[in-house]
Amino acid sequence: ITTTNKDLGRFMGVKFDKYSADVRLKDGDEVALSFATVKCVYTPGHTVDGMCYAVGDYLFGGDTLCSDYFGRVDFPTGNLGDMVVSLGKIFDNYPESYALHGHEDHNETANIFEYAPKRKVKDDRALYQYDLLLSRYKK
Repeated sequence: ITTTNKDLGRFMGVKFDKYSADVRLKDGDEVALSFATVKCVYTPGHTVDGMCYAVGDYLFGGDTLCSDYFGRVDFPTGNLGDMVVSLGKIFDNYPESYALHGHEDHNETANIFEYAPKRKVKDDRALYQYDLLLSRYKK
């Protein structure tokens, strides 16, 4: 989300100070950190500016991949057709990555460095009923 104009805080009744992004990351951009390289994966659907991040064998799903289903598409800028395309992109390109879901159901007090995801991205394909979605919402 690049500006407060698209921030869902207003929709949820939360007020933020005005801001705008210093840098806008695009699909395929790579950001080098001291310990890893992060690849940006543009995944609209939950929001128009949705982004996932691939780091080594892990895919940080944000609100595109949630632990039990894909992210909601009924908020402002959400779009089910875009979500179907984004899920296909994830399933086709990152099936062997470990999925780090948004809204993950695990003990929040656990040491994050001890947490190990149990599912790979390919395991979410059936959980999300992706093949059924694809047949109904092809663009």
